[in-house]
Amino acid sequence: HSGEGIGLSVVPKGFVIFDNNPEKFWYTGASNVSAVHEDEYGNLWLGNSGGGIEVFDWQHATILRFMYSPSNPYGPGKGTVFAIYRDREKRMWIGTYEGGLQYYDKATGRFYSYGHVPGDSTSIAGNDIRSVTEDEKGNLWIAAGVSRPRHANETAQVPAGVYVVTPQGNMLGRIPIPEDSVTNLAFGGPE
Repeated sequence: HSGEGIGLSVVPKGFVIFDNNPEKFWYTGASNVSAVHEDEYGNLWLGNSGGGIEVFDWQHATILRFMYSPSNPYGPGKGTVFAIYRDREKRMWIGTYEGGLQYYDKATGRFYSYGHVPGDSTSIAGNDIRSVTEDEKGNLWIAAGVSRPRHANETAQVPAGVYVVTPQGNMLGRIPIPEDSVTNLAFGGPE
C-alpha cells in the first residue's frame, strides 16, 4: 500500500499499482522475497534470500537496493533476510541467516551489525535471526539459535529460543523453544 492505490504481487516478480493513473509496475531484483515491512514513510522494505534488501520508495518513485558484500562492514548481513522490523524509535532492524542482527541508520545510510561472539555472554545469541519484535518497554525479542545443526554452518552452541535484549543492549534472558525432529518450533502454553 503506497497511498496511491493497492499493490499486488504478480508474476514476473514485482508490484503493480492500480489507481486512477495508468498502470505502473515496480520490479524487484529478487527471485524470492523472504521478509516484508513498512518504514515510517510507508516505504516497503523487502528482504530476499540473496542477502539483500530492496526499499520501494513510493514518494520518490525509486527503489533502493542494499546488498551483502564481505568488503562492506556497513551493509546488510550475510544470508537470507528473514526478519525486518521497525521499532518505536523508527529504526529498521534486519535479521539475517548468517549475518546476525543489524539496524539501519538512516542519517548515515549504514547498517550496524550485532553478531554472536563465542564466549561473550553479552553478545546476541546467534547469527541466525528469524524474527524480531519489541515489547512495551522497548526491549527487543529476538528469535535465534538452533537445537540441532543441520549443515556445516550451524552449531548447537547457541540454543534455540527467544532472547530478550534491553534498548541499551543488555541481555535480559532467553525463553527456550522446543524444536521437533523436522525443526518445527512450538509456541504456546500447557494447553
